[in-house]
Amino acid sequence: MQGLFFLTRDELKEKLHDVIKYYERLADIVGDTNVSMSELSFCFVRDVLQNGSMVMGADNADQLKQSVDLLQKPKLSIKTINEIKTVFAEIPEYIINPAMWKKRN
Repeated sequence: MQGLFFLTRDELKEKLHDVIKYYERLADIVGDTNVSMSELSFCFVRDVLQNGSMVMGADNADQLKQSVDLLQKPKLSIKTINEIKTVFAEIPEYIINPAMWKKRN
């Protein structure tokens, strides 16, 4: 996993100040659910897909183990899934598309 989820708040301020409100809201959800950012992110995609497919990449055995471990985590609550969907329903494309990041600076 990479991208916005794993930048620090200071890195976001420097590179993409518009994302701070979304990042802080996601951090609130992480705190409310008592899971890590990577667990919440991974489980959200896994749980929303349900009957779909998720492709995972790994650079080393540790990353592969982490992904396998995340697959075993319990499902997120419907409340948490709906909260994430609501908060991020209208997020601008320039925030979620890394190809557009440099154009915004």
